[in-house]
Amino acid sequence: MNAFEGNISNNIDARGVSKIPLIPLRKNQFGPLVLKRRWRTFIGWSVIFALSWLLLAANIAPSANAFALGMMLPGAGFLYAGGLWACVFAALGLLAVPIAVINWFSSGNLTAVLGAWIGGALLSGWYAAADNSTWAWVSQITPFVAIAAVAVWALQNRRSFKAGLARAVEHNKVIEKIETPILRDLPSYDVAPELSPIQLQIARATFDKALQPLNQFDGFELDTEQWQMRATRYQLYNLVWGIGNITYSHTPSFTGYARDGMANAILKNMDRRIWGFWRWENLWGNWDNNPDPIVRDNIMITGFIAQQIGLLESLTGDRRFDKKDALVWRWNDKKQFRYNYQDTIDALMNNYGLYDFSWYPCEPGLIYSMCNIGGFTALMINDRLRGTDNWKKIEARVARSFEEEFMLPDGRAVCLLFERAGLQAPTINSVLGESSGIPGLMAMWPDKAERLWHVIRRQFCAWDQKGDLSLKLVDWGWDTWDATNVYVQPTSYRPVIELRPTASFLNAAVEMGDEEVVAGLTKYIDNKFGRGVSMAITLGRRKGNWRNMIVEGLPQQFRSGPRLAEAVYPDVLVARAVSDGNDLQLVLHPGAGKQSVRLGIDQLRPGHAYRALGAVEQDIVADPLGNANIIVDLQGRHEIRIVPAA
Repeated sequence: MNAFEGNISNNIDARGVSKIPLIPLRKNQFGPLVLKRRWRTFIGWSVIFALSWLLLAANIAPSANAFALGMMLPGAGFLYAGGLWACVFAALGLLAVPIAVINWFSSGNLTAVLGAWIGGALLSGWYAAADNSTWAWVSQITPFVAIAAVAVWALQNRRSFKAGLARAVEHNKVIEKIETPILRDLPSYDVAPELSPIQLQIARATFDKALQPLNQFDGFELDTEQWQMRATRYQLYNLVWGIGNITYSHTPSFTGYARDGMANAILKNMDRRIWGFWRWENLWGNWDNNPDPIVRDNIMITGFIAQQIGLLESLTGDRRFDKKDALVWRWNDKKQFRYNYQDTIDALMNNYGLYDFSWYPCEPGLIYSMCNIGGFTALMINDRLRGTDNWKKIEARVARSFEEEFMLPDGRAVCLLFERAGLQAPTINSVLGESSGIPGLMAMWPDKAERLWHVIRRQFCAWDQKGDLSLKLVDWGWDTWDATNVYVQPTSYRPVIELRPTASFLNAAVEMGDEEVVAGLTKYIDNKFGRGVSMAITLGRRKGNWRNMIVEGLPQQFRSGPRLAEAVYPDVLVARAVSDGNDLQLVLHPGAGKQSVRLGIDQLRPGHAYRALGAVEQDIVADPLGNANIIVDLQGRHEIRIVPAA
């Protein structure tokens, strides 16, 4: 064990977080790996700049001069050509590069950046060749303007670094005064009360979508862009998380349609309309025409699918995805990509080993920290289920990278890193970007999660004079911008967009157990977005619940005790299902009117007699496989208890 590995959990004991670690006051703004990338980028730019200046000094022809100027500063080549239209084209050439950069972080399209820069320079050379009335002064000042721009950028980075250190000092003063961390006592697993009728209706909306046939997508946004947060895959991931939270908190002894809904949502990801975007991302980002969504990069599919399969097995015991070719991404009749659960874990480990950051990209060259947290927790679940140690193999270097490369000087998390260039996207560091990683960090390192929580709480929470809470959302990033609708209905659609980061922050507060923030955001959300919206967001969530689901899974009595394994949906709505290892207690509601329904029970003791209290026939005997069926007259809220016969 190296020194860093030994420090991973020094602030954690058997109860929970004993001490919140302080933000390290670093000497450099960037970690060693990011700094190496940035120097590489700067040297590459310097070489191109020097060669362009030499070409300009040679004064071969106006076209060559324009090309050289365009390489030094986008748009300058057009301006050199002179005239009114040249000014228009220069402005467009200058704007094309930041637009291409935005496209880069939206979809991994590195080709667009190179095309806007190099292509713009080539076009300006072609344009200037047709006119000899050039503006010579442009060639004289452009090199110095480019140098000045880089110098200003460097100075701004330096000021940002000093300001970040100052904020870190202030954050540390607050953290040092916290005598009892919020996570001092990490809660152990406990079953929540039964779902209320209102909660059942909220849950029903989730199950209605999840239990559709695989080729049916009613209620989904399918005809939307598949790159950003509204992509269909995220809608499917949220279904699995929602069902998982409900099952873990309220119905741990029920598989049935909860199991089927989770499996359905996972299998719907095989639809080419959902994952076909990767062919384009891989092509224009890696210059690789392979549409396989698993083998390289693309943790936003591999890591999340692996995590969700692990959750399915952990909560229901369903191992269907262990089978060979259980996951088939069909590109066409001739080209199909066949994997199973273990293959996704192997792909995760292979990709984590390819990158010195120990985190790997969502899109080509773009490392999103919150997506990687999904991959890390996928490994944690798999290790618990299979008795492996994949997470332990990489945890030390992941922790080091988190502290050095994915933390800003003020203690906030780096949400997006342009891995090839060592650049960051400031507006992605936001309410949504940073709060969405809190639950996963809770599972990985509760002390680091609490440190980040206190930092972003101070950064984003705003209380007014009445004591009401709102969030300081970050403009021009994930908090307020949506690639699909920003140009269509930017004003009317913004409230819907704002719900996303607000809900993420509320879920993080619930997971942390920060009751003050939970109460404030619950009031804010229900007032702004509608009464009961906060209940829908947090259904099945409690303090430490996600951590427990990842790290511990279901306690033994729910894994081995009697379970409700079959209940026809929506005829039967399950509000509670628990076992002490010997008996089974159920609370059911009718979902399609009064009727007699058949329920299937499994994991009984084979051949043993049981009493089904609340069933039409109360005396039952388990078959040789430990299964039994009962009939129930379901007319309203109905309690059933199945106990061993005396």
